[in-house]
Amino acid sequence: MKTILAFFGYVKIPIAVVMLSTMQETVFETMIKSEPSEKGKLYLSRFLKGQRALTEFLRSGKLLNE
Repeated sequence: MKTILAFFGYVKIPIAVVMLSTMQETVFETMIKSEPSEKGKLYLSRFLKGQRALTEFLRSGKLLNE
């Protein structure tokens, strides 16, 4: 089964890595709520968007083909 999944580019991502990425999302959300300036919130929201993309990538278990 692993060979078949590897052929299609799927890999097993450790659950600890996904949990760490999710925790980082929570940290960014907390930082956004506590940031007093709008400019700071804008910058942090960009980081949060990138972190969410990384989490979704890790949850999918799909490698990108080059």
